[in-house]
Amino acid sequence: MPPTPITASTSARASPHLVVKDGVRPIADTKGPVVLFESGFAPRWYVPRQDIVESALIPVPKAVRILAFMPHMHVRGKSFRYDVILPGGETRTLLEVPRYDFNWQLSYRYAEPPLIPAGSKVRATGWFDNSDKNPANPDPKKLVRWGPQTTDEMMLGYVEYYIPDAPPPKVASK
Repeated sequence: MPPTPITASTSARASPHLVVKDGVRPIADTKGPVVLFESGFAPRWYVPRQDIVESALIPVPKAVRILAFMPHMHVRGKSFRYDVILPGGETRTLLEVPRYDFNWQLSYRYAEPPLIPAGSKVRATGWFDNSDKNPANPDPKKLVRWGPQTTDEMMLGYVEYYIPDAPPPKVASK
């Protein structure tokens, strides 16, 4: 039986919060703004500009194998990249989506899941175009906030991974 995947969830409160669990036990609990998994953020860009960058960094407390990524932004999304910063400081790009398109959202699965060592950090970075040069932008002069509507904006960096050496989950018997 394969190990239990790590799952991510966010607080129902307005402030961003992330709890990463390995089945049941929390193994990471962030208190500050996080945009890497399912957490919302309030973009700080309100004036028309072409290159807006948002990124998030999360520590990898245990060695993991990454199965897939799914970047998600709305219509101002321009490009997206996932990097890993290894314990020695070397940075490697894990996925780059140079021309993100809201109408073409994909899950990018590895044929051979890479092993990310404990002590690494995964960084998700999204670039946005909030200008009149972006034909998908509904209103470059609008005050843009995080929100669920397509005319709002968000950045979610879904990561699907598991802990290779985790024991199998215990199953309750009847």
